[in-house]
Amino acid sequence: MNRDQNCPHCDKKLNSKLEVDYHIAENHQHILLTSKSCHVKLKNYCQYQKHMDTKLNATSHPFTCELCGKIYWTENHLNLHRRQEHFETLGMIPFSCKLCGKIL
Repeated sequence: MNRDQNCPHCDKKLNSKLEVDYHIAENHQHILLTSKSCHVKLKNYCQYQKHMDTKLNATSHPFTCELCGKIYWTENHLNLHRRQEHFETLGMIPFSCKLCGKIL
């Protein structure tokens, strides 16, 4: 068989790009789960995705609260801020923790 595809991470030669992709997923998973911007190695894809959404790795524009100007790096954090800080202004009904009273 003609082995014309090379693994970019080792000397292994493979038959197709599909085989190269499979080889990388099986043998070089640590490379796939390493942050390209800060080189942190994560244990699984879920942790990798969460890490890539953090402030240090955010590549998209930050989310700004239109009421106070605070900047958040994810829409979820902005929405949480709005619920906790501006619920009255936004006409929202506050939800508070029954144990500690913190507004959720």
